[in-house]
Amino acid sequence: MAALISLLAICITATLQFVFPFVESNNGCVTADLIHRDSPLSPLYSPSETNSERFHKAYLRSISRLNNHFNPKAASPEALQAPMVSSGGEYFVNISIGTPRVELIGIADTASDLTWIQCKPCYKCYKQNPPIFDPKESSTSKNITCQSESCLRLEKDRRCDTSRNTCQFYYSYADGSYTTGNVGTEVFVISSKTNPDQGTFPNIVYGCGNNNTGTFDE
Repeated sequence: MAALISLLAICITATLQFVFPFVESNNGCVTADLIHRDSPLSPLYSPSETNSERFHKAYLRSISRLNNHFNPKAASPEALQAPMVSSGGEYFVNISIGTPRVELIGIADTASDLTWIQCKPCYKCYKQNPPIFDPKESSTSKNITCQSESCLRLEKDRRCDTSRNTCQFYYSYADGSYTTGNVGTEVFVISSKTNPDQGTFPNIVYGCGNNNTGTFDE
């Protein structure tokens, strides 16, 4: 299974705030190659499946999303935010992170406001083919403090390791999946076939998940 990360968006048409919500940047547009989960380029591609089997699975995923969106609990006055579902994603994008770069495959996820990946030390993680990212091996990786603006903007998803004054996050999904770990900054690169280095973004705020469990690898 390839590494799957939660990525807020792919194409920037006005500002990087839409893709990486805690980053300020000049206006511009970055494009990336979207990879459908049933494409031969996808880490989830199964050559043994027939087109009808792929269609049936896509139908079941759509029904699952529909059921979660119209869940009575999610529609209650107490639930002001729509529940997130870690369904593995329909589209992926190639990205790199860190210095030196580590290549990963990200999920195009418009429901999450924080980009996160699996990180070492990994106490409970799902299987992935690329090595799990080790922030200690990257010269550009930094943790952020609990009092930083980026940490405070996580609101209810924010945690704090008071012994180290390190910002942490906890994300739970409607299907019971969850991820938790430190929050830091790192260099991200969004690439495409025509321009592998067109989108290089320093100091991206991201979650470094050390405890991730659920349906992320399905």
